Amino acid sequence: MAEQLLIRIGDADGGARWTVSDAAGRSAGAAGEGPLEEAAALAAGRRVVVLVAAQDVLLTQVALPTQHRQRAVRAVPYALEEQVVGDVEDLHFALGPQQEAGEFAVAVVARALMDRWQSQLRGVGISADLLCPETLALPWREDEWSLWMDGPRALVRTGRYAGFEAEADLLPQMLPLALEEAEPKPARLRLHGDAGLAGVDLGEVECVTESSGDGLALLAAGPAEAGPFNLLQGSYSRRAQVSRLWRPWRATAALLGVVAVVGLTAMGVESYQLAQEQQQLQERISQVFRTTFPKVHRVVDARAQMAQGLEELQRSQQGDGKGFLDLLERTGAVLHETPDVRIEGLNYRSGQLDVKLSTKDLHTLDQLKQSLSRKAKLKVDIRSATTGSDKRVQGRLRIAEGGA
Repeated sequence: MAEQLLIRIGDADGGARWTVSDAAGRSAGAAGEGPLEEAAALAAGRRVVVLVAAQDVLLTQVALPTQHRQRAVRAVPYALEEQVVGDVEDLHFALGPQQEAGEFAVAVVARALMDRWQSQLRGVGISADLLCPETLALPWREDEWSLWMDGPRALVRTGRYAGFEAEADLLPQMLPLALEEAEPKPARLRLHGDAGLAGVDLGEVECVTESSGDGLALLAAGPAEAGPFNLLQGSYSRRAQVSRLWRPWRATAALLGVVAVVGLTAMGVESYQLAQEQQQLQERISQVFRTTFPKVHRVVDARAQMAQGLEELQRSQQGDGKGFLDLLERTGAVLHETPDVRIEGLNYRSGQLDVKLSTKDLHTLDQLKQSLSRKAKLKVDIRSATTGSDKRVQGRLRIAEGGA
């Protein structure tokens, strides 16, 4: 198999770091650092893997009411609309394989960033075969997490298609919380280099330390695994890129096509009629969906949305009657007792209450979780925790019945 050129692209200034490895991810040359043009000179005849900053890509999972991949691609923006910041039209959703639990792995990134990265690469003549977040380039094994310190950042890979980035100063607080929320929990945590975890309570998780050596050599092994997560999908796929190059020649091709169409008139008419019937059928399906679910204003995939809506109605009819108001009342009582907590958003769906809030520090967020579990008897998951520009911790809690 061909050698691999691994490139970590930096900011918009065009800087990059790169290394060449064999098909198994073993180093086959010295690492380099400098303008992206220098890396482009090494791309010929090699598989090109481009890593982007983990903080720019949201890795998550979503359950969809279909196993058909194309329908899933159309439905995933609707399914994640309440969990992402900004308009879904401005975001790129890359769909990974379906997991054993039936959920699809999903990566979400701003289209503006995808366009910028593509522009940087095209500007120096690089055509990437694989574009993925650097978190997923860390070594991965079953029942094991990988952690690597990259200066002031910590990269943590928690699964084949899962991981997160944290500031080094917050890692001693965030890592125990992440391990506590993990299901299933890893058997061991493999540290690459000095991660500064002395005194950190990892519970029953075994901690194994390895020498990190060259960081690029470490990252070169991850994309060599079978089934890597590629952000180059949909409008950013190779096929779509070729289509853009072909567009200026379409007028000439259309003139040549007219000659062929003359001999296929009958078939063309029949195809047109079938297309019209299909369009009418789609309009009727959308009309039935809007009549059945008048509160839904945006139709992405009427069949998938109707199936999801019917499933939610069925679950709500089988519930125990406590619902949104009960969760809100019990949650509000605990929030009222917790000082310096700001509520920024609420969302209720399928018996779960998502709360966006900010606290003064991670300790307060963890105390709030424990209070909701102990006092209100609720099941609480910390979905995310990041430090904003105002030094406050921005958190997202998912609250449901079933606490201790």
